[in-house]
Amino acid sequence: VIGINFSFVPCFTCQMFLQAQSKNKIITYAAAVSLGIHVFLSWLLIDHFSFGITGAMTSTLVAFWLPNIAQLLFVTCGGCKDTWRGLSMLAFKDLWP
Repeated sequence: VIGINFSFVPCFTCQMFLQAQSKNKIITYAAAVSLGIHVFLSWLLIDHFSFGITGAMTSTLVAFWLPNIAQLLFVTCGGCKDTWRGLSMLAFKDLWP
């Protein structure tokens, strides 16, 4: 359950950034792929391997983190060429005050 709560931070941050850039398709594609993988993993872990609640939780964790990883890779690996120029020390300029 804690892993799901931690997944919300990059999820909302990336979604707001991508929506501001009008890159809504990547959010949709990542969610659709995540849903498909979640359904398959749920069947595989719960029914086929009989992991029960542990299998359901594992499937849910993967389904929550997969779109986050896809969106982060999209942003950092060239999907937003005009707006993302990489992380620099300016990001940490006023961190302590």
